[in-house]
Amino acid sequence: MPTLPEPEARAQLLSRILDIFHSNDWNDLDDFSIRLTTELMARQATTIGSIEQSLNAISTTFYRNNHVSTNEVATALFDTLGDNLPAYVYTTSDRITVSEIFPEIDETSDIEAEKRLRDFQGSERLLQDNLRKILRRKKATLAKRSGDSVKEVGDIEEFLINIKDKKTSFTVVVKGYKSTGKSKLTWEDIAHQVTKARRANPDHILIVSAKEPVDELITSIEEYNIDIGRLGCVIFIPPLDMARIMISNGF
Repeated sequence: MPTLPEPEARAQLLSRILDIFHSNDWNDLDDFSIRLTTELMARQATTIGSIEQSLNAISTTFYRNNHVSTNEVATALFDTLGDNLPAYVYTTSDRITVSEIFPEIDETSDIEAEKRLRDFQGSERLLQDNLRKILRRKKATLAKRSGDSVKEVGDIEEFLINIKDKKTSFTVVVKGYKSTGKSKLTWEDIAHQVTKARRANPDHILIVSAKEPVDELITSIEEYNIDIGRLGCVIFIPPLDMARIMISNGF
């Protein structure tokens, strides 16, 4: 199911919720269906646990009057909507740009980035460490790193940061210039790391690359985002933008 514009996603989710209520003979009290739709979308609920959190956040007589528990409602919603929830709660309005995450890059031109690019195409570990320092300056909440192998030094970083006045979760995959012997980066070079990153269910996965991609990589990323029903989930940061991020932060 493709990702939808926010108004259409909200209307369809509300309609599906009302269908579930009707099929279970539950009366919609206190504008419960409307408030539930808002909570599910605000929390981007895609698991039974996050659905229960959404239900618990609403003060209502719905449960008492319908003689039903929160868990029973959560189970009914998840069993019916499960596979389609990402398309409803991750709408096209959730797309963000590199400049929204790193607005300081506008201070650095492509010409300057081209001159300095080689400075950031050496050690993958250094690139990873610099990026971590940049995120700390942004008051990002960083998860503790697990013990990576030498080969996967720049593999996974998780962090939370405020974007558009909203706490947004990211998982970062860093690809150093020497991370692959190929002349350009392909989908096959990052697919396993994207799959690994998805396990944490972040709002976005950033692929920060010191190597130019093949033309087909951007298409493959878009196709992957469509397949999981989350446009803009995986964001590719190409070498020049990577260099602009580094330069504008004093590296």
